[in-house]
Amino acid sequence: MNSVFQHYIIDLSSNNNFVQIPTMQGDGNNIRGFEVELIQNGTQYVIDKDDCVIAIMGTKPDTHHIVNECHITDEGYIQIDITSQMSAVKGRGDYQIVLMSKRTNSQLKSFPFYIITTPATFDIEHIISSDEFQLLTHNILKTDTVIDIANKAISDIRTLETNVEEQELIRIANEISRENAELSRDEAEKKRDSEESARNTAENNRRENETIRINSENQRLDNEASRITAEETRSSKENERQNNETIRIDNEKKRQDAESNRAATELIRCTAEEERNAAEAERNSNENNRETAENTRNENEDERLQNEIARETAEIERAETFEALTNDIDSELAKLETANIEALEESNSFKVKVTNREGQSSTSPNLLNTIQIGIVETGDSEENPTASITGDFGNQKLNLRLPSGKPFKISGTYSSIAAMNDDSDNINLYDFIMIHTGSVEDEDTGKLFMKDASGMVFITDLSGVQGIQGVKGDTGLTPNLTVGTVVTGAPGTQASVTITGTPENPIINLSIPKGDTGSITNISGANIPYANEEDTNNIKDVVDGKLGKTETAAFAAKLSSERTIDGIKFNGESNVIHYATCSTAAATVAKTISLTGFVLSVGATVKVKFTVTNTATNPTLNVNSTGAVPIYYCGSAISPGYLEANRIYEFVYNGAQYELVGDLNTDTKNTTGSTNNNSKLFIIGATVQSSNTQTYSRNSTYIGSDGCLYSNNNRLNTELVQSTEPSTQKVGDFWVQEYT
Repeated sequence: MNSVFQHYIIDLSSNNNFVQIPTMQGDGNNIRGFEVELIQNGTQYVIDKDDCVIAIMGTKPDTHHIVNECHITDEGYIQIDITSQMSAVKGRGDYQIVLMSKRTNSQLKSFPFYIITTPATFDIEHIISSDEFQLLTHNILKTDTVIDIANKAISDIRTLETNVEEQELIRIANEISRENAELSRDEAEKKRDSEESARNTAENNRRENETIRINSENQRLDNEASRITAEETRSSKENERQNNETIRIDNEKKRQDAESNRAATELIRCTAEEERNAAEAERNSNENNRETAENTRNENEDERLQNEIARETAEIERAETFEALTNDIDSELAKLETANIEALEESNSFKVKVTNREGQSSTSPNLLNTIQIGIVETGDSEENPTASITGDFGNQKLNLRLPSGKPFKISGTYSSIAAMNDDSDNINLYDFIMIHTGSVEDEDTGKLFMKDASGMVFITDLSGVQGIQGVKGDTGLTPNLTVGTVVTGAPGTQASVTITGTPENPIINLSIPKGDTGSITNISGANIPYANEEDTNNIKDVVDGKLGKTETAAFAAKLSSERTIDGIKFNGESNVIHYATCSTAAATVAKTISLTGFVLSVGATVKVKFTVTNTATNPTLNVNSTGAVPIYYCGSAISPGYLEANRIYEFVYNGAQYELVGDLNTDTKNTTGSTNNNSKLFIIGATVQSSNTQTYSRNSTYIGSDGCLYSNNNRLNTELVQSTEPSTQKVGDFWVQEYT
């Protein structure tokens, strides 16, 4: 059977008394209904389906109430079904359309309109008029769904409790094993008691003190008897205790006899305890060594991670640079097809001029290497002379460090020339040796030798009467070495160095041969011989036309323009590093790090290792004093405790804040009591009801006005509603955070 629906317009801005909707008494089961178009100021009122809950509320002719849910059609109309209760009583009923916002918790009501129920032609007294609240019933069904979810959680908790009970049974079994071991120990103790008879002699003095103690004990028994008079309810147990005390006194006498044997056994036990303590000390030492090794391993792991980051960055740069150079080389090689290469020879100069097929020319720098005297230093007399060449190819400098002259000193004497020659391997180079045969008549006495690269060399004969020791002379002047003449020798000659001037002001003169004239056949950047890898890169770029006339060779190691890679400046001279360590205190909001070449720009990336766990609210990060920028996670300020110590986090700057990349472990732990966090149940969004009375007869779970959880009108536990998480909890507890 098709439903009967009529269309009505209700104005939200004016009275709707003229709107009268007819219905027939007894209609129901969605057979008859109507749809309402809401208008405002002559236009259709737009309803947000996702936000609004729409209901029809009113009073029937017999004053019973109706609160039913309505539906929204695709055209934005409100569809209302006339139920059996709405048409149960003849006459006029007053109704309103109510729009309720889920976001703002606000309501919009229409002006009243009327539903006129025409009496039926037959008796419909079998329909009993009553209140009808379909909307409330629908929400109660949703509450039952939440209760089913809670019951499922309770079942999971009980399963966990069963596992805990099984673990408890295992613990009890272990406890029984421990008690059996304790019984074995008690038997050994009894055996030890039987061996204490050797202490009887020394025990006599203790027995005298025990007699005094027994007298005091008798006094205590008298006082105890007075106390028993006031404790009639426990007199029988006290009499039993007195009998046991008498037995204990007898046993104490026996224990005194065996105490002497116990002392000997105790000495053995003490010795074993000392051995155990020594073993424990050794174990602690081994544990400390293990912790030290573990710390070293962690430090090495951190260094490895940093090196790995640097390696990956360098590999990316190398690939990008290689690709760029390959593209440039391919472009230049295309220009060099049928290129004309000629040599330009001048005095002390040799250059290469390359002209491509388009007539464009480039000339290389001077390819002849020129060496000038650079830094000349005077070293200690014990140093070896050193020389080094610095500067780029074509403009190099010779740096010298020459030792000052050693003072004259006879390093040793020998009884004969033969003895000196036999021991020459033990004489230092350039040491002076004198021959002293023991006889002034011997012609070898007084001869002076010096050891050079060829062996022992005779210098002079110092024979004669030894003079008086002279006065020590003044310290000589430090030589002031200067460069004199530097000439270019003929090709093929050997380089030479001569020293003129005075000992205080020596002058070094250099003769450096000119290189042979080279020949050019099919010259290119690939077949020129180079002195080293650096020259290979620099000169090859010149020959292949990659550098202009005014550019230097060192420029080949840089990019033509500086770039920024993920927030780090890069010109080709150094690696791009995004890693840094933050040691800012845990409670300090402003976290700071240092990162070479960092530029704060959108997309800038930093990887930070925190040495302490952050406890500050709304922390910020300041890199190289570029400003404190908020740290966000999933679109909101990061919470305290999320940035843990000794973990590396990656952040990307989005123009407003540093957004943490990836997921975090946001599990929290309650360290108070013996809480098992995996078994807690939180019912969020519950509101304390004002009464335990329910409007429907079915099993229900709710929160009573006393803040406790009820099921079927039975209270399950107390103090359920909390404003904050309880400090002490146990498995199986419920708690509800109140939401208003």
